[in-house]
Amino acid sequence: MKPIKVYLAGPLFTEYEMKQRRDEANTLRSLGYDVFSPLEQNDDIGFDVDELYRRDMKAMNDADIAVLCLDNYDSGTMAELGWFVAKDKPVFSHWTNWKHEEPDNLFVRGMALEPGNRLFVRLEDLYQFLSVYIKQQ
Repeated sequence: MKPIKVYLAGPLFTEYEMKQRRDEANTLRSLGYDVFSPLEQNDDIGFDVDELYRRDMKAMNDADIAVLCLDNYDSGTMAELGWFVAKDKPVFSHWTNWKHEEPDNLFVRGMALEPGNRLFVRLEDLYQFLSVYIKQQ
């Protein structure tokens, strides 16, 4: 069985956010997923915006699912969320804002909860779901 390809995205602006994306990539790999992380592309080629865009688009097209962090409404992640929903690819996202159990932007909330998609408020719950999901594919 071929591994499930994951496109992993979320905010990448602070040291904490970058560490969080790296931790997420490592956890997903430990569950058996084949992970594409835009952050790791920066590690490979530096900040070449045209090449990064090309690689991201190829990875999005090749991905079976997306795993997204919706925190802080990062504009790039919101674009990726819309793209995956438009392509009818499953999106499993997490939202850790303690003030709101779901995104307070109704459009973002709607896309995150489209049929086939899942929204989690705890990373542990997302990982638990994905540990079962991979076995069902």
